Amino acid sequence: VLEQELFGIRRNLPGMLSMARGRAICFYSVEQLPLYLQCKVAELLTANQMAGQYGMNIRVIASAGQNLSRMVEREVFSDKLYQYISRNRVKLPKLEDQADIRYYLERSLQYFGAVYHKTELKMRPEIWEYLCSCSWAEGNGSIKRFVELLLINLQGNAVTVDAVKMVQVKYGLSGMGGIKDENEEKVRALLLLSGKSKKQIAEELGIG
Repeated sequence: VLEQELFGIRRNLPGMLSMARGRAICFYSVEQLPLYLQCKVAELLTANQMAGQYGMNIRVIASAGQNLSRMVEREVFSDKLYQYISRNRVKLPKLEDQADIRYYLERSLQYFGAVYHKTELKMRPEIWEYLCSCSWAEGNGSIKRFVELLLINLQGNAVTVDAVKMVQVKYGLSGMGGIKDENEEKVRALLLLSGKSKKQIAEELGIG
């Protein structure tokens, strides 16, 4: 749809979207937009502003799951488009309320449970308590990523705290609790490469 709008291709396709009469464009996870389309959007906005057309009043609303300024530095995101969408920045508050964390966990479990045919999961109270006490630095996005990885690695339908922590360590989900960040690399190596028992690993690290 975006290519049709920007490159002037007119087709009567089912589900064709109207761009609010040219006054608003919304992007969810704008970093996933191909670079050539990022540049094309920036060119369109710039051209309309210079011509004094209605484009000067276009509102660009975008969300991003990555640090766009760093992507611009690496030249993998359009600098011109970044200037447009970063003028008025809204930073979402950290996901810290345990009721909110549980809500997003339950919703992700329901969704990915259906995707991976694991709808009969058994979550004991201590697992909910542990997960709700973890730090989810990227908000709901980190919860969704964790839940999918958990279900991919889960054997059967019984979720254990050990299984949860193993996923955290295996995929480098640091800062979530359960294992100190400074020991993360060593713990991952011991768990995945050494073949030692949990007791032996704990003794080497000096932890319970």
